[in-house]
Amino acid sequence: MSTKKRRKSNKNKKHTGLKVLVTLLVVCVMGVAGLAGYNAWNNMQQKKVAEQERAEREESYQREAAAMQSVYKEWAETVDQDTIYEGVTAMGIDLGGMTEEEAKEALDKYYDEAVLGKKIVLTYKGKTWEYTYADLGYTANTADIAAAAYAACRTGSVRERYNQIIALKSEPMDLLLSDEYDASTIDTILAEIADEIYVKPVDAKLDFDGGTFNVTKEVVGYKLNVKKTKKNLQEKLKDGEDVELKLSVKKTKPDVTAKMLNEVGDVLGSFSTYYDLYNEGRNTNLEVGSARVSGTMLMPGEGFNFNETVSPVDYESGYMDASTIVNGEYVPGIGGGLCQVSSTLYNAVIRAELEVTERWEHAYEPGYVPNGMDAAIYVGGINFQFYNSTEYPIYIVMGAGGGELWATIYGHETRDPSRTVSFENELTGTIAKPKPVYTDDDSMYEGEEEVTSRGHEGSKYDVYKIVTENGETTSTYFSSSTYNPAPDRITRGTKKKKKESSKEESSKEEESSEEESSEEEPSEEEPEETTPEEEPATDEGTEE
Repeated sequence: MSTKKRRKSNKNKKHTGLKVLVTLLVVCVMGVAGLAGYNAWNNMQQKKVAEQERAEREESYQREAAAMQSVYKEWAETVDQDTIYEGVTAMGIDLGGMTEEEAKEALDKYYDEAVLGKKIVLTYKGKTWEYTYADLGYTANTADIAAAAYAACRTGSVRERYNQIIALKSEPMDLLLSDEYDASTIDTILAEIADEIYVKPVDAKLDFDGGTFNVTKEVVGYKLNVKKTKKNLQEKLKDGEDVELKLSVKKTKPDVTAKMLNEVGDVLGSFSTYYDLYNEGRNTNLEVGSARVSGTMLMPGEGFNFNETVSPVDYESGYMDASTIVNGEYVPGIGGGLCQVSSTLYNAVIRAELEVTERWEHAYEPGYVPNGMDAAIYVGGINFQFYNSTEYPIYIVMGAGGGELWATIYGHETRDPSRTVSFENELTGTIAKPKPVYTDDDSMYEGEEEVTSRGHEGSKYDVYKIVTENGETTSTYFSSSTYNPAPDRITRGTKKKKKESSKEESSKEEESSEEESSEEEPSEEEPEETTPEEEPATDEGTEE
């Protein structure tokens, strides 16, 4: 191919390529323009759809708002009421539609009729005591329940409250009353009943008349068990129903029964002492003192106190003045002679083999019981005491009359029938009589003396208990006593005699001396000693 043709061909090719390029450019421009137009159209379409959707939503919102406004109005109307909501009850009472005040009135009426009138019946041995809940001071929290009923479904949003109110239709709210009573009222009621029920236990009595024992049967006591009864009643009251309750009553057995006293009748020990009848005051004291002791009954283990038994030792009790020893001298004193009562009783007690807990010897040897077997007393000081060491009651009989003072201990004999008991004393030593005690007297002349009280030696004694049983005799040491010596008591004159001035004065003095001598002769003789029965020997500084 020629060059010319190739050039023409190349030129045509260039024109063709340019056309294609232009065409492509036109197509691209047109494509871009078309795309832009499409996009614009598409955007318009989307905008229309969005506006349509927005309009639809707005319309829906408006419909919903209208609907919600209607619902809210219904909620508000349901919630907004000034009475208790339907479905609220208390103790089964429908409080719906009531105001708080009306609810309280309804609850009060119900409580008064249904609760306060309930009965409480207490019984014992066919007797009844009737009360009501009102008598116990019952009160209920009606005001609180009414307030709680009104407050139901009144918290939270309107919707929440509405839902709570609607729920009451299927699940009602029943409030419970709570009540209480005054416990002190129960105490008062039971105390009154206790007084009606109470029966004081009375011990059986033992009287000794004409040598025979008479037994008065005991009385069993009854006492309301207040603590147990109160507990049982409170348990019953928890049910809130009528109450019928048997009272809890305790039997109170007396300490002394007829069965015990019927065992008394055996003589366990007895003893007698003697006295002269001339001393009215001392004899009266023996009678009064022994009468105070007589009739004493001691239960097993019970103690006897002599001073307490014979007291008060005064004129109002019938005691009189009689000789007593004070600081080693006999002086008048009220109750003189009671040491003989205690010593007589002591000897009966030791022969009954009862346990002695306090015993004192006299300051000087007694005259009415063997030495070493006395029991000195002084009210407010030394005493004689023992206790019933047997397993049965003992009864003391004492008396004085006709110059004899006796004491007998009765009980139930458990010792071997062959057993006998006695006591022996033994002088183990003496104590020298002290030097005389002088008392000056200016109404007596010098050289003149008068023995006002004879002294004596002191002594020491041991006492042995002699027991014979089943033919065998034993002697065992029992006690020791020491009695003080006493000096002679002498009154001596200190008055000086006048000197003789003339025969006449001398003659007068001789006559006067003779007269004085004749008056003093009886006093120079030894004073008559008091017989043993008359001496109320007691410790120094003590009174009988």
